[in-house]
Amino acid sequence: MARTRSALFFALLILSSGLVSSRPGVPVGSSAFAASVGAGEETKVIGMAVAAEEGREFSVFLDSNRTTGYEWRLARQLDERMVRLVRSEYAPPKGGLAGAGGREEWTFLPKVRGKTEILLEYVRPWEKGQPPAARARIRVSTKPAS
Repeated sequence: MARTRSALFFALLILSSGLVSSRPGVPVGSSAFAASVGAGEETKVIGMAVAAEEGREFSVFLDSNRTTGYEWRLARQLDERMVRLVRSEYAPPKGGLAGAGGREEWTFLPKVRGKTEILLEYVRPWEKGQPPAARARIRVSTKPAS
C-alpha cells in the first residue's frame, strides 16, 4: 500500500513537473506517464514522448536521490546515428536538507530526423543482479530543423 502510494505520488510529481526543455529557448513538445509494473518486486516505469528538432538539444529531468546510492544510467546504448548524449548532471536539492533528493538532467542532441528510443534505469551500480528501482523510456521523434 505504501509502495503504491509512493508510486502514485511519483507519477503525479513527474506529470506536474517540467520534464523536457529545449535549448536555446525552442519549445519541445512532450507528454509523460508513469506506472508500476513487475512481478513481485515493483519497478516504476516513466514514459515520455519528445518532439525534437534536428541539431537542437533537449533535456530530460528525472527525480534522483544520490544519498540513497541510486543514480540514473543508460539501460542500453544509444542509436548514435539518431541522437547523442551531450551530458548528464546531478543537481542536489536547494536548501541543503540532508538526505533530500535532487534531480538529474540528461541532455541529448538529435542528429537526423526520424524516431528512436532512449532507455534509462535508476540503479545502485554496485548491486549486481538487482532490478532497477525505476525505468525511463523516452520516445524521440525528430523533425528537420526549421
